[in-house]
Amino acid sequence: MTITQNTIVAAIQLTGSVFTAIFLVCLVLMSRTQMMQRELYTEFVVIFAMMLVYLTGDALGILYDGRTGAGAVLAVHQGNMAAFLMIPLLVLTEAGSMLGFLQNRKLQRRIHAASACFTLAAEMMVISSRWTHWVYYIDSANVYHRGPAFIIFIILGCVPGAVVLFFIIARWKSLSKHYRFCLLFLLLFPVAVIPLMMMNYGLPLMQLSLLADTVFAYLVVVMAETRTVALRQHEMEQERQRMIAAQLKPHFLSNALLSISGDPAMPAEARDALNAFSRYLRHNLAVLDSDEPTPISEELEQVKNYLLLEKRRFGDKLNYEIQTDVTGFHVPPLSVQTLVENAVRHGITHGTGHGTVKITTGLQSDEAWVCVADDGIGFDPAMLEHQEGQHTGLKVTRERVQDMCGGRLQLESRPGAGTRATLWIPLKENK
Repeated sequence: MTITQNTIVAAIQLTGSVFTAIFLVCLVLMSRTQMMQRELYTEFVVIFAMMLVYLTGDALGILYDGRTGAGAVLAVHQGNMAAFLMIPLLVLTEAGSMLGFLQNRKLQRRIHAASACFTLAAEMMVISSRWTHWVYYIDSANVYHRGPAFIIFIILGCVPGAVVLFFIIARWKSLSKHYRFCLLFLLLFPVAVIPLMMMNYGLPLMQLSLLADTVFAYLVVVMAETRTVALRQHEMEQERQRMIAAQLKPHFLSNALLSISGDPAMPAEARDALNAFSRYLRHNLAVLDSDEPTPISEELEQVKNYLLLEKRRFGDKLNYEIQTDVTGFHVPPLSVQTLVENAVRHGITHGTGHGTVKITTGLQSDEAWVCVADDGIGFDPAMLEHQEGQHTGLKVTRERVQDMCGGRLQLESRPGAGTRATLWIPLKENK
């Protein structure tokens, strides 16, 4: 390879580096726009940062290859080291991102951990090459050469990608058409450049194809996340309108009930029930337009009103326990109430017709939690995604706790074994 060709190749890669740097800066600047989930955002920042190091290091190694001088020697040694270190890490990170289609988080972690072992072995080969020359070496003339174990390094580095490809092929029929199209498009760039590289090996086509793949994947994720956010906002607005329509009449009813409960001829138990019902309606109306979290103590008072009324309705068939060891945090209005209603309606009354709902709160590390557990019929959480129009309350609650408190909803259930629904609230978001 001539110096002229080295310069051309280095210029192409440096152009890719500049493009990657601009993209990375844009990513950092848009960090507060919440265009995508924080986990996905972090992954893309890491991938583009590694791509920047890879392209820049490789460009410097090629540009100064065979040149003399302390600066040239430093550029060739450090540039090649950085490029070789980034190759397995890039493959591992991008492969890990593509594992999302499996839906099984535990399986994803196991596959990722196993793949990381091969990546670690490849990284150790690169680091030790400074002395062993296994993967590559730089001769006394400051010229780069491949080492005898170069192919082994490539194989080890590509194992994570091969593992993901295996699972994609194995589950191809279960993937959506959209996901299939994206995967085929991602494979298009590397496959297309292979014949071109055979005709002219020196051109950095594979590096640029990886960059193109990363940009395409980012754009696909942004568009998908944008659609998801728009759909979430639409569903939340529909739910809000439904709540408004359902509670306009109760506003008059609440006042009427207060007047009726003041009748001295009314039995004490009936008066207590009417007062509880009136408080229940009044609280729902008060928080209807609220966009701010409410103290957990207020939310639990509303839950007590609801359970008192349901207890009068079902008698001994419904029991409940409320144990609040921790109350110094906030939750979205009506979020715990929705979980309790779901436990009574779907977990108990639709099953054996009797059972117990237990509500507890607590602290774990830097998170507060409130748990609603029932010993009802239970269900398969994996089926929620396939039941359109059902369990809307759970879906809206999950989104509201994430948007309002930065928290999450955890569901644990098995058919015949009851259900545990836990709201996890980061304390730093409650300050």
